Amino acid sequence: MKKILSLIMLFVLCFSCKENKTNTGEIEEVYTINGNLKGVVEGVEITLKLQSPDYFNNGTEISKTTILKKGGFQFIGKTNKPALYFITVEDTIKKRGDRLTIPLFLENSTINIEAKENEIATLNAIRSSKYDYQNIKIEGSKSHVQYVDFQSNLAPITKETAALWEENTKNWKEKKKLTIDEGINLASRFEVNSDKKKEYIFNFTKNNFNNSVGQYTAYCAMKFIGVKFSKDQFYRLLSLDTDDVNPILLNEIKEYSRVSVGADYVDLTFVNSKNKLVKLSSLIEKNKYTLVEFWASWCGPCRADIPHLKEVYKLYNPEGFNIVSISLDENKDSWQEAVKEEQMYWKQYIDTTAFNGDINKIYKVQGIPACFLIGPDGKIVTDNMRGSYMDKRLIKMYGNKFKK
Repeated sequence: MKKILSLIMLFVLCFSCKENKTNTGEIEEVYTINGNLKGVVEGVEITLKLQSPDYFNNGTEISKTTILKKGGFQFIGKTNKPALYFITVEDTIKKRGDRLTIPLFLENSTINIEAKENEIATLNAIRSSKYDYQNIKIEGSKSHVQYVDFQSNLAPITKETAALWEENTKNWKEKKKLTIDEGINLASRFEVNSDKKKEYIFNFTKNNFNNSVGQYTAYCAMKFIGVKFSKDQFYRLLSLDTDDVNPILLNEIKEYSRVSVGADYVDLTFVNSKNKLVKLSSLIEKNKYTLVEFWASWCGPCRADIPHLKEVYKLYNPEGFNIVSISLDENKDSWQEAVKEEQMYWKQYIDTTAFNGDINKIYKVQGIPACFLIGPDGKIVTDNMRGSYMDKRLIKMYGNKFKK
């Protein structure tokens, strides 16, 4: 009898690590995070903060703080669904980007974390994909294991991306002007890497769309630069069982699919130099490819691209290539002065609502220059139509006019 009672007590103790009783007597799942950080300054503040969008946790507490005592800390709470959080050592001496940060895909379970100070990455390292998720021992979260597996398989592709950017930056610092062929070669390698990354993230997302990790990677694919699903890929996600997917996320997927590669362009309204309203649909010519370019007078990279755009326009406009430039200047005088200075040959328009208007809300443009190529059939061909990427596309469409 004593042996049976001991077993029952052991079961109750284990079970109570993950569950609490509510006032009504119902059992409620909670999380308990037990952290052990060796070498970290005693008494420092430790913060647990949600990194997924707020709707992933349906409005429950998204941030809390505790103090590191004898190298340890603990958080107890509840998450409605597994979600990505950052545990940050709030060392006020260091800048925010240099503070030690541990990514954790949190779920309602008992989670144990062990790490040494020199093993913990900074926030900047995580943001720049220079963080090894295998470095820190985290046990007790199945979602975190899945997230680490995703990141570990993505890491070699991300390393290739970093090497390409390093090569590109080196050329820029050395002011090396690439030939058309050299530029296209580098752009092609970027595209191969980008396609590989997109394919991996899409397949992972599709295979895990019924759980929070897969839904988070879907969110990342829309929000983060460098990974953009096509219309067909978005539709394949929407065709899956979406009963357990947050309605806000589903709505965002539908919105992004509207302006993804392969979708029909969405009409917009702009203003010309005479203050008259002009629809984008009136500027898209049938049987022609049209580059819709968003820029502004204050945007350095935008203006740096203009000489090449002028060269391309001269070469390929007779072949049927058209350009429509829409400024996101809030000040019309600044726009008109820049247009006069740059002496662009094609028609110019402006949307003074800038990032607060439909260009951001519908086309999801959050930074400029942003370039969309619209095909003769009215579909979006690509949203990467700058520099050598544009040269490669034009040669494919019309043949190589640069050599002439």
